[in-house]
Amino acid sequence: MPRIASSPSAASSSQSQSQKKRPPRAAISTKDFVPPDVSGLSKREARLVKNRAAAFLSRQRKREEFECMEV
Repeated sequence: MPRIASSPSAASSSQSQSQKKRPPRAAISTKDFVPPDVSGLSKREARLVKNRAAAFLSRQRKREEFECMEV
């Protein structure tokens, strides 16, 4: 079965993306979080947006708890 070789440009672009460092983000407290507006979205899109927000809040709470443990 023949193998399909990936193009060199695709391989180099994926390497350059993984090597890029993201700038540090400003920390958002879970108390300051405003839930996203889902009006005008389909049920599925609203669920996806809410799920993304819930996951974000969960990660933020975990970070805050971890920071409190470090001190």
